[in-house]
Amino acid sequence: ITTGFFRSTAQSYWTTGVDGDDVRLGGAANEQPLPTSRNVYSDLDTAAALTATSNQVTVTNASITTTTLGLGAAEAPGRAALIDWLRGADIDDDNADGSVTDPRLAMGDPMNGRPTTVIYGGTPLIPDITDGVVYAVTNDGYLHAIDAASGSELWAFIPRQMLVRARDLHLDAAVTDRVFGLDGNVRVLRNEVNDNGILEPGLGERVYLYFGMRRGGSEYYGLDVTDRNAPTLLWKIGPNETGAKLMKGAGQSWSTPTVARVNVSGATQNTLQQVLVFGGGYETIQDNGPYVTDTSGNQIFMVDAVSGNRLWYAGPSADTSADLRHASMTHSIPGDVRVFDLTGDGFADRMYAADMGGRVWRFDISNGQPPASLVTGGVFASLGNAHLSSHPDATTRRFYNAPDVSFLSSGGRTWLNIALGSGYRGHPLNLNTQDRFYSLRDQRPFARLTQAQYDSSTVITEADVNLIDVTTNIAPTIPAGASGWRMDLHRPSAGWTGEKSLSEARTVQSMIQFSTYEPNSASTASSNSCSPGIGTNRLYTVSAF
Repeated sequence: ITTGFFRSTAQSYWTTGVDGDDVRLGGAANEQPLPTSRNVYSDLDTAAALTATSNQVTVTNASITTTTLGLGAAEAPGRAALIDWLRGADIDDDNADGSVTDPRLAMGDPMNGRPTTVIYGGTPLIPDITDGVVYAVTNDGYLHAIDAASGSELWAFIPRQMLVRARDLHLDAAVTDRVFGLDGNVRVLRNEVNDNGILEPGLGERVYLYFGMRRGGSEYYGLDVTDRNAPTLLWKIGPNETGAKLMKGAGQSWSTPTVARVNVSGATQNTLQQVLVFGGGYETIQDNGPYVTDTSGNQIFMVDAVSGNRLWYAGPSADTSADLRHASMTHSIPGDVRVFDLTGDGFADRMYAADMGGRVWRFDISNGQPPASLVTGGVFASLGNAHLSSHPDATTRRFYNAPDVSFLSSGGRTWLNIALGSGYRGHPLNLNTQDRFYSLRDQRPFARLTQAQYDSSTVITEADVNLIDVTTNIAPTIPAGASGWRMDLHRPSAGWTGEKSLSEARTVQSMIQFSTYEPNSASTASSNSCSPGIGTNRLYTVSAF
């Protein structure tokens, strides 16, 4: 209790014995089935069911060649042994028990990917709130389906493009850069008919999973997991696909898809008109430090939730195939897109997003329109230096995360409050950028703007006198009709010390909560690395008013 670390006597839920603070013990890894009985699938044969023999990761599947595994023809450990290793066998006898067929009891790390849980709920005759499955992605390239009660794996899915990493993963040589596999958050779409909390496929109820690869790649995958024991691959989309599955110009798939309903005239949609909306992704050139514009990830996509077909997308002016083109869409959008139904008719009509150039975007959706006129939008705020001719490091602010949007009202006025903080997440020890937290006010919450109105709108910038600096005022008064407020992320007595926002904010009962990280100045020697450095974490609670 006093140290904040795990007790040596702690026992995790899926562990039969005490595992304490040793991460090598317990958890789902220690509940894996025997390698010979694991269900491991890949999208090797897209014409067949995912559970078909031609998609099973087994030694007898001839479509898995040494080339598929990134293995030289005569290279150790050999094709068969490497496939066994992928299935979890301890082919190198790492535990020194004399067996090379027993399980390794190991999983890759879920470093950034957030797992999700689906409660299937038993049956109408025997409801069971503990009847669930945990779906988690790991950086060895697996999506795991784990029984929530026992911790035992039901099945695992390895995208074909991950199989070529098998040789290097097994070799486990030292590397200069972190290697990622499946590292994006998992999103669930659950369609229920009677809302009784029990999944009943016979009524047409369905459960879908969606996930991107984050630093592992640029693709998104959709799976039908209505039958927890027999997953179906719905689709794969990305910048290397063709036709309606092509996400032209997409970067690394960081943005978690947001589920909404949109009526797109002239498009073939699923019966519920459910869509996924996500940012174009991350452009790795942003790892380098100085201000730079992006050639990928600077889009917003909308796809059909069942077919994966592209329905609409926004991109830069030079992209003539984009449905909405904007000259300022020059930076990647790795964060989620916030989507809202403001009219209460069940269909989305507003979106907000933020980009790596320090901009905040607003969009209006006109349901029932074709793609070319479906969405209008533009820059709501530019809070870095992307709109200026000079781009010094001090004001090169980046937004990695989605804005937090909430309804507020005071003094007879109602507005949509947009809260977010800047911070160079790719270099958390960076000391050069003067990062800030912002609470912006969209004073036209219900107005649907034309493109001409967006193009002529005044953009909120740091020069806006109505964006009130509250850094040194503990009880500020924000005038009615103000653009909002901003807070410098530094201690006034210490100046700028690299404090930054690295995660999304949350607004609860008109109070905005957000966390920051301030690196220790002693870490400046490694300020361009992700190596651990002692610093200071802070949690702020600030009135949105």
